[in-house]
Amino acid sequence: MEGAGFNKIYDTGVRYGGYGNALVFTLLVNKDNAFKTEAAKLIKSRLWQAGIKVNIVSLAFSAYTAAVKAGSYDMYLGETMLAPDMSLSQMLFAGGSVSYGMNTASGASIAYRQFLNGSLDTKGFVDAFNADMPFVPLCYRNGIAAYTRALTVPQQCNAGDVYCDINGWTF
Repeated sequence: MEGAGFNKIYDTGVRYGGYGNALVFTLLVNKDNAFKTEAAKLIKSRLWQAGIKVNIVSLAFSAYTAAVKAGSYDMYLGETMLAPDMSLSQMLFAGGSVSYGMNTASGASIAYRQFLNGSLDTKGFVDAFNADMPFVPLCYRNGIAAYTRALTVPQQCNAGDVYCDINGWTF
């Protein structure tokens, strides 16, 4: 955040930049889902600790869906289920069913196209995705861990937590 110019902090604890522009975001959430509402509160709390103010906008499902489709948010808390082939194309490609708010010409999208056509390996795609971070996976209901032999996992995963210590995985 400091590298982006948000290197000052108001007395309230919110970061701001040279022109007094504070880091304040709107987080859209479906109020009909108690899990997502609680997750939004936790996100707000954690971002506040980093000097980012988050205003939660809780809407009934139909209004929430309309607001997401209209782009009326800075961030939204959503949920999607990957297709059985684990394709990310519905998120990263223009016209995808859950590509709302995505820059489908981003580095991650370009890298994913290259990965699919075989001109980029898994590590290259993961590196591009991490540099671009078009969306942030917060949690998983069910999961299957797929990996290459080049992936090093510091601890054995188990069926109850296939993403155990994912921040320590390396290629």
